[in-house]
Amino acid sequence: MAVLPTLWPTSPSPSPSPKVASGCLPVFLVHDGSGLVNPYHHISSLDRAVWGIHNPRFINGRPWDSVGDMAAAYAEYNLGVTTGPVILGGWSFGGVAAYEIALQLANRGVAVKGIVLIDSPCPGDHNPPLRRPSGRHPRPRRAGGVL
Repeated sequence: MAVLPTLWPTSPSPSPSPKVASGCLPVFLVHDGSGLVNPYHHISSLDRAVWGIHNPRFINGRPWDSVGDMAAAYAEYNLGVTTGPVILGGWSFGGVAAYEIALQLANRGVAVKGIVLIDSPCPGDHNPPLRRPSGRHPRPRRAGGVL
């Protein structure tokens, strides 16, 4: 099993995983709610650079002020590896963070070619539009606290 490199300032210039096919976009996978990237260590046969972004505050327990602040820091380190197109992803909370990182990178001119969300929850304040075939919006009803 190949070791998945992690992206954080453990070294001034991180190097990509050994299996890199030229022309393939790098994949950056964000930690789940634990802050660790251990679940991604089994991903070793993608024939491209695969990075794991772990939470650098895992050890000291200092929380981030917001997901946006965390994503801004992760986007900065992402830019330290590549300024070209990327694919982002994450499992559970990692997918939520990957989405926010994608927004931050897009605002900085980086092309995000894909986002992989694995069992990620919808944001708590997300209200999808509901439409009937007639085009009229139905009145939302509470269903056990779901809506």
